[in-house]
Amino acid sequence: MVSSGVKRAEIHSRQFGRIGKLFFYVCLFILSFAYTLDATTRNTYQTTAASALHSHSLVSTVNVARGVVGAATRPAIARLSDIFGRGVLLASVLVFFTVGTIVQSQATTIGKFAGGAILYQVGYTGLTTTVQVITSDFSLLNWRLLGLLVPTMPSIINTWISGDIASAMVSKWQWGFGMWAIIVPVCSLPVFGCLIYANHKSRDEEVPISDLKKLGLKNFLIDLFWKLDVIGNFFLAASLALVLVPLTLAGGESSEWKQAKIIAPLVIGFVLFPVYIVWELHAKYPITPFKMLKDRGVWSALILAIMHKFIYYMQGGYMYTVLLVAMKQSVKAATRITKLYTFVGTITGSILGLLVVRIRRLKGFIIFGTVTWMAAMGILIHYRGGLGQETGVIGALCLMGFGAGLYTHPAEASLQATTNHEHMAVITALNMAVASVGDAFGNCVAGAIWTQMMPKELAKRMDPSLVSSAYNQPLQFIKKYTWGTPERDGMVDAYRAVEKVLTITGTCLCIPLIAGSLFIRDHYLESKISLHEDDEDSENEKTTEREDTPSLDKDNAATRTQNA
Repeated sequence: MVSSGVKRAEIHSRQFGRIGKLFFYVCLFILSFAYTLDATTRNTYQTTAASALHSHSLVSTVNVARGVVGAATRPAIARLSDIFGRGVLLASVLVFFTVGTIVQSQATTIGKFAGGAILYQVGYTGLTTTVQVITSDFSLLNWRLLGLLVPTMPSIINTWISGDIASAMVSKWQWGFGMWAIIVPVCSLPVFGCLIYANHKSRDEEVPISDLKKLGLKNFLIDLFWKLDVIGNFFLAASLALVLVPLTLAGGESSEWKQAKIIAPLVIGFVLFPVYIVWELHAKYPITPFKMLKDRGVWSALILAIMHKFIYYMQGGYMYTVLLVAMKQSVKAATRITKLYTFVGTITGSILGLLVVRIRRLKGFIIFGTVTWMAAMGILIHYRGGLGQETGVIGALCLMGFGAGLYTHPAEASLQATTNHEHMAVITALNMAVASVGDAFGNCVAGAIWTQMMPKELAKRMDPSLVSSAYNQPLQFIKKYTWGTPERDGMVDAYRAVEKVLTITGTCLCIPLIAGSLFIRDHYLESKISLHEDDEDSENEKTTEREDTPSLDKDNAATRTQNA
């Protein structure tokens, strides 16, 4: 049975010709341009805000919390879009995005800032998931890769303008956050206009009766509770948060590993994970579809999703700070350098997307892309700090972007080819949720290494009285101790020591990444929404026949009676 939201998406897609779809993708590009530019500059403001709030080392903790929220909410968001429709959900997540952004802009403590970050992450996760699902709704398989890249294409522009925006607003970081609460909703209006137009044009077409009308409010809410797998989401989020967050908090200037406030959450988190697995195995609507996970084409793509983010944040979690502190880069230059990865990746992916329209195969590109990541991480082991070292970082990040363009979105397109349209939103959200888990893992491990090593490395190289300010407020510290002073030299050497461990760890993690790529299925991408499209149509026809049979039997019986 096709969900009303999925059926409505199929009907909306039919309302647009080639020009109409192109215009709709332009509208999606405008919305993506706004929220990706926000995400690009937000990382800069987040580092500045955390340093200003005397909590720079907690950047990884905030990122872990965001990763956990992203992992837990994506499957639910996909199911909500299938039930209520893409447009309704897009409007809902924009509310979370706006409120979270406002809270962050007005935060006076790291706790309030983290609270706003979580609300923002729900909205941002919803935006990216819904836009990704919509692009898939409106594209055939051989065009799917290019369609999936539409939300990332703004990075080609954002890479070069984000540095200017960030450097202009970094001293006014509150407004740097707050302005996006206005800009992003305004940029979403063209998308809503297209959806309203499609809805109006298709008003005479038959859409399945919504669950709300069929079940009534009370039964609908009960059914929604189980379909969203609220209990499973709770177990997953609680388990990840209770394990990963303490790992980023236990280090620092005074180790707290033996304290109950660190041990207790870790124990509870490890206990909750098997509870989550057991629950999912018996849940009526599990957020983790274990039946799908038996397919090699699914689990191999998910390995790539989790390892991609895990490895990226081993070098990317603190790269902006490293460029400012250990390589003497300006805010503008550091922001641009960290975004070169996305810039090159988007261009590479877009070119590949055009090629795949004709080639229709992905596996060879995916394998080659993963191999380039190990080479890039190897370069970063050498270039870790000092004058002139930024050239090596630029080369490594460009190589990483090239590799990512060859395997990240291609792996997602391959994953979508394994299922039908009814389950496409769920499998897309699962892929993005697993990537969010990798995001959380990467930030957690990077944060744990940073908080455990950095205070000790700083203490070896500078006066003990300076360690606290160098560790907690590095961006303020380097204004006082400029390049070439003994204190700054000691700080650079400390950063080099920690970065060495981070990049070596990331290089080792490339092994399972490459291994996962070898198991990807080499689908031939046909000119249809799904490889299972024919099977799905056949099943729908059978369902229609079964529904019509009773009435036909009654008519035949009545005819026989009349003849008698």
